[in-house]
Amino acid sequence: PAAADAQERLSVFDSTGWALEDQVVMELLLERAAELGIGSRIQIEQSTSDPRDPYEFLSAAGAAEIARRVHGAGRR
Repeated sequence: PAAADAQERLSVFDSTGWALEDQVVMELLLERAAELGIGSRIQIEQSTSDPRDPYEFLSAAGAAEIARRVHGAGRR
């Protein structure tokens, strides 16, 4: 009975994180690149000022903020 009830409910899943396997492979690649003295660090994920809104970068203001971080004071 509980399974039948669950099938009638709407579920929403927001996967905004990395899979464990992806993280492990990335760490291995970074380690190997460091050993070989090759590669460049780049930002490959978006960051938002509001952790409850991972899609902030889709708005014009969010895009401007990310551009400021990438090209402004946040440059490494």
